[in-house]
Order: sequence, then C-alpha cells, then structure tokens
Amino acid sequence: MAEEQIPEAWIGKQVELRFWRGDDRNSIECRLEAVNDRGVVAVIETEEEQPRPRFYPWSAVLQIRLGAHE
Repeated sequence: MAEEQIPEAWIGKQVELRFWRGDDRNSIECRLEAVNDRGVVAVIETEEEQPRPRFYPWSAVLQIRLGAHE
C-alpha cells in the first residue's frame, strides 16, 4: 500500500495556509479538512466564533506547511 502523499497526509492537522487574496498574499493558521483536485478546505477555529470551513482553489494557494503546533 502506498504512503499517503502530502498534503493529503496532513488532513486533520494544523497547518499554515498561504494564499492570494486579490493582489495580496495572506496566511492563516487552520485545520486542513479536505484536499481534492479543485483545491483545499480549511477550518478556521477561533474562540470568538464557531469553526468556519473555507474553500481555497489551487489557483489561490501559494503554500501549505505544518503549523507551529505540530
């Protein structure tokens, strides 16, 4: 059985997601929820709000790396 590839192996873990938003680069700490051929789903968890899943298409994603808490 083949090993799971990155970023699929990081599903459920805290990651730093760097992405384009308009003409600017942004980054967020989030939990990687899903990865497919269209992009990734990240869940942003804050103490003030309920967890919010967001979809980021591959055309917007610059980098994904394991978060500092891993």
